Amino acid sequence: MAINIGNIEKYIKTGKFNDKVLDELREMVSFVLNNNPKFYESLSNYTGDSFLDDIVNETFPKLVKGRDKIPLTNAFWYICEIIKNVCVDVLRERNTHEGRTVLPPNDEETDEEDFLVQIVQESGEYDDESLDDMLISTISEDVLKLLIVAGIKAENLCYFIANIFDHPTNYLADKGRDARYKIVERTKKALREFAKKYSVEEEVMGRVLKLYYQTICLQSNGGQDVQQGSDCHE
Repeated sequence: MAINIGNIEKYIKTGKFNDKVLDELREMVSFVLNNNPKFYESLSNYTGDSFLDDIVNETFPKLVKGRDKIPLTNAFWYICEIIKNVCVDVLRERNTHEGRTVLPPNDEETDEEDFLVQIVQESGEYDDESLDDMLISTISEDVLKLLIVAGIKAENLCYFIANIFDHPTNYLADKGRDARYKIVERTKKALREFAKKYSVEEEVMGRVLKLYYQTICLQSNGGQDVQQGSDCHE
């Protein structure tokens, strides 16, 4: 089931708040924690049963403060990165106050630009274009983890991506033309459904497929390896 953040997106556009914004934010926090089990386990041990609400309450002020800077095209994943950053802050506080359930005070919230710098892990000068590119890279790495476990057969996906990149491949060499065509169409459909479910924009999805190709297809072992004598083309 797709995660709907229509009310959050409306709030980002207009500044008009309703209680459904918090409901959607709670769903997003659950999504991030469910896909980062170390966060889930550590936070539940630290803050107890209220940890989900605690993260929502810590994230919302950042959403309010950075509303006019959140890119609507990747709002879902941008906010996921904010949530992850909040989780790190809370766990860092645990290390400072071992055994105490002390959350970071509001006046120590991470500044929006500081948050972007943390994402790109850079210091010194940077421009908006480099920040956007690094943000997309960060988002793509998270989406890649989901794609790996999405249930799409790796052999089929590698064949599909190799064809996009016009790269020679040994995948599906034992299949006939009609079979390969049907596999490509099924893979397209699966990727469209995946992108819709997780609100993945086209630019990010392209980056994710390239990462999948590099980390799964080109690194695979066995007789079905993609041939590595040619560079991939975007």
